[in-house]
Amino acid sequence: MRVKFGSIPVAHVDDALAVVHDDPSPTDIDAIAVGKTFLEKKDFLIAIGKWHMQRQVEYTVSRSSKSRLTVICKQNETCPFKLVVSSKGGLWMVTKLEDNHTCWLDLTRNAPRKLSSRVIADLFRKRILDEGSILKPRAMIAEILREYDIEVEYNVALRARNLAIEMVYGSHDQSFTVLPAYLEMLKRSNPDTVYDLETDGDDRFMYTFVALGVCRVAFSTCIRPVIAIDGNHLKGKTKGILFVTVTKDGNEQCFPLAIGVGPIENDAAWTWFMERFKRAFGDRDDLVIVSDQHVSIKNAVKAVYPTAVHRLCYYHIAKNLIRAGRHVISMFKSAAFTYREEKFLKYLSMISSSRAEVYNTLLSIGVHRWARSQSPSRRYSFMTSNAAECFNARLLWARRLPICSLIEVVGDVIEKWFNERRAKTVSRDHILTEFAYTKLYKQVEMSRQYGVRCHNAHLYKVQKNDKSFLVDLYMRTCECGEFQLDQIPCSHAAAAIRSAGHDIYDYVDLYFKQVTLCLAYHDRVRSVPSQDEWTISSSFKVCPPKSVPQAGHPKEGRYRSAGEGSSMRSRRQQVCLRCGGTGHNRKKCTAPQQIEHEEWGAPGEGQRRPKRCSICRQP
Repeated sequence: MRVKFGSIPVAHVDDALAVVHDDPSPTDIDAIAVGKTFLEKKDFLIAIGKWHMQRQVEYTVSRSSKSRLTVICKQNETCPFKLVVSSKGGLWMVTKLEDNHTCWLDLTRNAPRKLSSRVIADLFRKRILDEGSILKPRAMIAEILREYDIEVEYNVALRARNLAIEMVYGSHDQSFTVLPAYLEMLKRSNPDTVYDLETDGDDRFMYTFVALGVCRVAFSTCIRPVIAIDGNHLKGKTKGILFVTVTKDGNEQCFPLAIGVGPIENDAAWTWFMERFKRAFGDRDDLVIVSDQHVSIKNAVKAVYPTAVHRLCYYHIAKNLIRAGRHVISMFKSAAFTYREEKFLKYLSMISSSRAEVYNTLLSIGVHRWARSQSPSRRYSFMTSNAAECFNARLLWARRLPICSLIEVVGDVIEKWFNERRAKTVSRDHILTEFAYTKLYKQVEMSRQYGVRCHNAHLYKVQKNDKSFLVDLYMRTCECGEFQLDQIPCSHAAAAIRSAGHDIYDYVDLYFKQVTLCLAYHDRVRSVPSQDEWTISSSFKVCPPKSVPQAGHPKEGRYRSAGEGSSMRSRRQQVCLRCGGTGHNRKKCTAPQQIEHEEWGAPGEGQRRPKRCSICRQP
């Protein structure tokens, strides 16, 4: 990823020393020499720290002042090694170097026992910049141990990771200071961009909202009126919530619309975000909003979009039904995805007879909120909020960055997707998008088995075996419900269209046409110039929000909801491999077992079956 925003300029030491996974070479070891200059004293300390780390020798600073710094060997007092750096003309220059480590002959010497977190941060700085990812502290510890045979404590690695982020992307506090000017430059670079920034009485940051102009224009003309919203926790120095709003284009690809940052995920924050979203994108007819079961999202949608249809993510509901059993989950999925009313009622009755408490839970949620057949507005294929989760996963590492760098990364992701999809859509010469063509092709293949009888100019009866469906080509409806909900001809409609001799592409919604997809990505996302090229300076003062550091080991993952596991099968019932019973394992099993006569002879009293290999099952 190309990073264009940074608050703190960092003097580059030797690039050969900047990457930890590069093998030490003679040029690396000879990087410190008389006459070598550094911009600041800290740059010299980083260079000398890496230099001694490669040599496996500890050093110490014997003298440090504003104009002079002396480094000697720490492992052996009689070692003649000495390095002096002095301040001359605003730079720090190596003026004396006695590079004669007699401690190299000491076989009892140890590797450096302590490393500066700033030295470790500079080792991983270039990798963070090149790969665009944030390494975990334990991975940094393992790599330093493998490359240099030096053990590093976890708190030192964590502090080094945070310093490396600050070296590359700038500090969190300074990012809030330049945020107003950055947002204005973003708007100037991308016309029709809408942003908002709000502070409290002490000029401390509270909320921000950003919607790029290209996303606003595409959503109003080329994108289906269905959106997915979600919130995720920020992991940097200043905690908060990242609000995202996404949709899908005609090729079923994730299409970001807007992002926002707030202090906490509550009613006030979601209402503020949804109000700004409505100002930027308006209130479209038949708007459908898909989200999880967060109460604040429900209250905000009800307050800001009273006419919109709010639907729930099927997958989040299913995860909370894990303890009901796999068969109940399967019936719930069938009931949620079916297009026909009678099938929905059938699956619902099966759930009621199997688990009454699950049936009551689904009724309390509201069947119209999670079932496709019960939705008064088209939700197309938006049965889950996976589009928002996909975008959140793309920004997983960026949630540790300062706020300006976070917005810059979002712009880079959108810019990359626009460029790739624009090139792909231009090269495709078919009428339909790839997703619509694949789905329509399957429907046409299925329709070849059906018999069609014409009632009038636009009404057809399609029959297969003992089942028949009535298709209205004028109203574009079918009794199966799929044609009118997906806006792509179902297999019954495809058979009727073929019988009528019409062009089947005329019955596909305009959102799934290739020309609409090209129109959605025809514009370009323009990057914000570097900070030294900004032509404005905002007088709007923004201070960083108050942050209270938490005690203990910082939590990397999120807290899971009740009944939620890493997957639907992660909390299946425990089964004993010895007796086949449930509720215990084979170590706690007390049931008597018979030993096979052929292998182990007649069973005796108190005998138990011997252990078997978990792979080949042999004793």
